[in-house]
Amino acid sequence: MALGATNAPNSGYPALPVAVTLERMIDLEDVRTHLRSAADGLADAAMDTLRAAMRTRDQDEINELKAKEKRITRARRSVEKAVSLLDGRD
Repeated sequence: MALGATNAPNSGYPALPVAVTLERMIDLEDVRTHLRSAADGLADAAMDTLRAAMRTRDQDEINELKAKEKRITRARRSVEKAVSLLDGRD
């Protein structure tokens, strides 16, 4: 491509200069690393929440903690899906 050339995505977004696109591609590895770390943190939070549910005897608190764990797990799966999409796996 010639100097100043742009890519032409069909996404409706304005085309970016090729140099900017390459720079962003390099940054994607950092994004993947952060997302993987976030997924690990969410997995830990889900386990901590389940442990807390096992320690309590209050049924209302147990139900709240179980619902919280489900939300955290859904968030973790979403983050893992984002990593998968960035890796080119669907």
